[in-house]
Amino acid sequence: MIGGLPHWRPPAWIDPDRVPVLHHRITLNNRRE
Repeated sequence: MIGGLPHWRPPAWIDPDRVPVLHHRITLNNRRE
């Protein structure tokens, strides 16, 4: 996780607009519950 962080952006998971795929996945996971 930390080893592959430099490639990714830190505010990526904080900015849903920058990662619509991640946001969609999290929303689906939350809605599945």
